[in-house]
Order: sequence, then structure tokens, then C-alpha cells
Amino acid sequence: MDRKLSTVVLAGVWVLAMAATAAGPGPVGPIAPGPFGPHGDAVQVEGVITAIDGAALTVTTLDGAVQVLVTDSTVIWIGEEIVTPDALAVDTTVVVCGSLDDAGVLVAERINVKYVGQ
Repeated sequence: MDRKLSTVVLAGVWVLAMAATAAGPGPVGPIAPGPFGPHGDAVQVEGVITAIDGAALTVTTLDGAVQVLVTDSTVIWIGEEIVTPDALAVDTTVVVCGSLDDAGVLVAERINVKYVGQ
């Protein structure tokens, strides 16, 4: 790819990312496009776990609560260590990346624990 074409491609990606950011909250509240702009139905939220009911989490962000489903394929990171869902607790700050199901629940592909406790 020549330099002029690569500049145009990069500018186009930036414009798409800015358009997605300007669109505001996602379809069910405080859900943002994934970390590199919109790709399919990838979304990301950051907030505090305020409730745990089996595989269902409530993550409260600055904009409101988001329902999150943890599945067998969800990868959960604390630092550089992969942990089981049992490591998640109320008052834990997390970043959740995944996709929305038909009911608007965020199905977690990965969860990064940022902070445990208040």
C-alpha cells in the first residue's frame, strides 16, 4: 500500500471512530463502541459491580446500570492473571468487553478487573 492510500485509510478509520463516539450512549444506555471503534456489535463498559446473581452481574457506570452475562468462554483478568468468575465481587471496578444479545444484555467476552473494593 502506498503512503497516500494508507493515510486516507487511517483518516477514514479515525472518522468512523469519531462518528461512533459522537453518537452518544448505546441502545441500552451507557455502552460505548469497543476500544478501536465500532466493529460489529462489540461494546465496552467500565463501572463497579453492584450486584451478582449467578452468572449475571449488574455493572453500574456513571450513566446507569448495565446487565452483564458471564459465560464459560468469558476470560477474566486481574493484572496478568486469568481468574475464575468466583474472583468477582461486589464493589469491584471492571471493564467489560463483549456483545449485546437480543434482550440488550452485554454478553462478556472479557472482563478486566481494575480495582477491588471502594
